[in-house]
Amino acid sequence: MLNTMIIVHMKEPKYAEWKEAFDGDKERQAHFMKDAVVGRVDERTAMVTADVFDRPALQALLKSDEFHHMENEMGLSHEFFELTPQGLN
Repeated sequence: MLNTMIIVHMKEPKYAEWKEAFDGDKERQAHFMKDAVVGRVDERTAMVTADVFDRPALQALLKSDEFHHMENEMGLSHEFFELTPQGLN
């Protein structure tokens, strides 16, 4: 399982509108990730961390026409980072 951080940049919607859409997509998200935590950076930026347990399903969504249409329609861009736990030595 990969702990993943996603930074979402928004041109059109403000955070509240994007968050409503994100929360409304929980059923689809449950197919590839769990334990999502969302943080508001500002009105045009959000951070999401989640445990991704089905990376191929996530990649299929990211390549889909539906996802690209949503990004274009809402003016979104996404940055993905894989997080690795480190010991405190």
